Amino acid sequence: MTEEKTSFASSVKSELLSKSPSKGKTGNAELYAMLVFAGIKGKRKGDGEYIKISSDNPEISRKCFTLLKKGTNIEISARIRTYIRSGKNDRITILIKDPFLDRDKGLLKDKEAKR
Repeated sequence: MTEEKTSFASSVKSELLSKSPSKGKTGNAELYAMLVFAGIKGKRKGDGEYIKISSDNPEISRKCFTLLKKGTNIEISARIRTYIRSGKNDRITILIKDPFLDRDKGLLKDKEAKR
């Protein structure tokens, strides 16, 4: 019998995904943890600021989106893209534009987007 080892990161992701979305401080902490892992903050000419959540695990992207919607009580304009690359995992990308970005405490990675 072979025992399959999982990485610490995989264990943490699995645990976070198994919990139902929380509201309040717990939900915000969970959201920020996921955004630090999978989120990039950027700015485009004409579009303003955005958050890009990109992960090869679609459940992480969906959970971030759900936590943003439920935990922040904000209207989110989102665009979802699925990239399929030969030999690699699919990536789910969600672009979010909203005043929520003004509340970022520097946890998200900044990236200048090219247009």
